[in-house]
Amino acid sequence: MPASARRRWPQPGSAASDTTPRCCPGIAAVEWTIREGDPIAGGSIYHLADRMDAGAIAAQDWVFVKKGETARELWERALAPLGQRLLGDVIDYAKTHKTLPAKAQDEQFATKAPNLSGGH
Repeated sequence: MPASARRRWPQPGSAASDTTPRCCPGIAAVEWTIREGDPIAGGSIYHLADRMDAGAIAAQDWVFVKKGETARELWERALAPLGQRLLGDVIDYAKTHKTLPAKAQDEQFATKAPNLSGGH
């Protein structure tokens, strides 16, 4: 997110939610998780940064993908609830510690899911 847009957030260190697989962020990450047959998917709450999905991680966890599950089923069963729980965890941490947790992302593991149409 550009710095000009981040300045509109109410306080420094604002976090964003992304309940898509951390291994492959992108516009169709959940769909690619299903398409590739990945056995796990995950989600993160991360700090906003100048580059997409580049901020420090405030919270992160993963779930198993059921055999034969669709992207929508995975989202409804596991990823949406995971995102809600992670966001609650970050809010509780911030209330207690008066700051947001932050762990730098390891760029060597970053990949990006292409659009389903094959475009990039």
